[in-house]
Order: sequence, then structure tokens, then C-alpha cells
Amino acid sequence: MSDYSAGSAVFVSIIIGFIISVFFDGIFAIAVTGFMATYLTRAEERHTIVGAIAALILGVIVFFLNGIFRSPEMPYKISSLVTVDLGSFITGFIILCLLSFGLGALTGFIASKAAKNKAPS
Repeated sequence: MSDYSAGSAVFVSIIIGFIISVFFDGIFAIAVTGFMATYLTRAEERHTIVGAIAALILGVIVFFLNGIFRSPEMPYKISSLVTVDLGSFITGFIILCLLSFGLGALTGFIASKAAKNKAPS
């Protein structure tokens, strides 16, 4: 276990989580990011909120990169009928933020319990 400050642990875990999100599903990357950010922080700074913030930041990054720069493949007949729907965009963004924050908090809680139960070396 490394002893990073909370900000450094969040930064390191976001970079690793972004790399993981390229190869695996985004939910798995968000969960790993929340766990890793909490687990890498110092014992006195280790809280569930560290993992939640890291997962939230990664979720927002993945939302904008996947939603804006990588469009889904659709047949022309369907794609010509699709228009920009700001309400669905905002609703999806809010739901993603809530889910990634909750998943990061859950995995951060698991990481804080795992780090406390780790035998001292």
C-alpha cells in the first residue's frame, strides 16, 4: 500500500482507471478507480469520499469522451431521425454522476475496511 495524499491518490487512480476503461467496461473502471483512490491514500486521510470523488471525475470524463467523440453506429434511416435532445443528455449526465459517485463510495468503503483489517507489517 502506498502512502499518497488524497489528491495524488485521486490523480493516479483516475489515470489508471482511464487506461482500464479503454480495455474493460466503464463500470468496472469506475469501481476500480474508487477502490484504488481510497486504498492508496494515507491512513489519516482515508475516507470513503476520496473514492467517490475519484469515481465521479472518471465517470464524467468517460461520459464526455464516449458520448461526444465516439458516436454509436446506426443505420442511416434511424440516424437521420435522431436530433439533439438536451433533456435526455442532462438526465443521463445526472444519472451517471449519481451512479458513479455511489459506486465509488461503495468501493471506497470496501477499500477503507480492507486497509484497516490489513495486518500491520
